[in-house]
Amino acid sequence: MGWIGLYRPDASEVRSVAAELGIHDLAVEDTITAHQRPRLERYGDVLFTVLRPARYIEVDERVEFGELHVFTGADFGRASGAGTTASEPAGSRKTLTRTSP
Repeated sequence: MGWIGLYRPDASEVRSVAAELGIHDLAVEDTITAHQRPRLERYGDVLFTVLRPARYIEVDERVEFGELHVFTGADFGRASGAGTTASEPAGSRKTLTRTSP
């Protein structure tokens, strides 16, 4: 399985990777448009997941939210994120790699 992690990719980067992986155009537009609601959708053989990780900032006594978009296919995983450090793809990849069979 291959893993592609993108941190705050621009539209051309998203489209380029999506074309290589055969990701549906509607899913590509959803990942380019920020502020998606958390959800899980199937586009053919690809799952599109939107996660909204939260991180408590104790010094400011506030919660910061990020946004992570994950595409999962039979032989690939691709993530892009923006916002808090909790949503950075690198941390998610480490978690997924550690829990994979």
